[in-house]
Amino acid sequence: MHDRHLSSDCSPRLTRLETYHYTLTTSLFNAALSRPINDSDRDAIFLTSILLAAIALYSLESTSAETAWPLTPLPSCQQPELLDWLRMKMGVGAIFHATNPMRPGGLFNRHSIVSTSDTKSHTSPSSDSDSTSPDTPPGTLCIPTPFMTLYNIHPSSHAQNNPYHTAVHILSRLWTTECNDTNIMKFFAFTQNMTPEFKALLEARDAKALLLLAYWFAMVCKGPWWLSRRARLEGKAICLWIEVKIGEEGLEGVGSELWQELLGFPRRKLEVV
Repeated sequence: MHDRHLSSDCSPRLTRLETYHYTLTTSLFNAALSRPINDSDRDAIFLTSILLAAIALYSLESTSAETAWPLTPLPSCQQPELLDWLRMKMGVGAIFHATNPMRPGGLFNRHSIVSTSDTKSHTSPSSDSDSTSPDTPPGTLCIPTPFMTLYNIHPSSHAQNNPYHTAVHILSRLWTTECNDTNIMKFFAFTQNMTPEFKALLEARDAKALLLLAYWFAMVCKGPWWLSRRARLEGKAICLWIEVKIGEEGLEGVGSELWQELLGFPRRKLEVV
């Protein structure tokens, strides 16, 4: 896949050989998860989950923003496939807890490729002294006023009474951070800590949830090759979709001026890549 990414063959579809190996790996991976995990297999299973998630992120059949989700959703019978990449990425957190790759003697323990604070669920307190657990309401710290208005973020809001709370607070800690190969896992805290309620809003194409996803795509659009293509295409598609909705019927809760203001950041970032 990486060779194809670097070559002139920009076909988004998996080749027959890639499909064969992907299917075989998935089958073996599921078989390994269906039985008790041996200590000797823990690191291999965790690494496989990361690779499968990367493949899911890269595998995107759309070749332009105009043909990408959410502008051109699949038929209802295929809707579950739209966010397969997100389900795979969220699943890495579950595999992390099942395999404990940071355990003493584990392959990832000394090198700390994955930060424990980035892979804990949204109900777990963070162990980093310079970060705030998304489940602990930090008031409105570092959150721009337009976001507080649109998402009704205030000192008493939290993950249980506001489905956008966790996502907004995670993104707020990344405003000034440039995504690169060494800190990419910090950005995946957005997907790893995503609540079921927020994911349901994405599947329903809720404009507020989509805007937050567009911000995340804009932040990671210059990231790894297996992520940047989807970030560019679907990030632009989300911006176009919201603009269409503003023009057609308006969006509930706030005026179009605020929506246009908040669209500015992802549009600027995504247009230059």
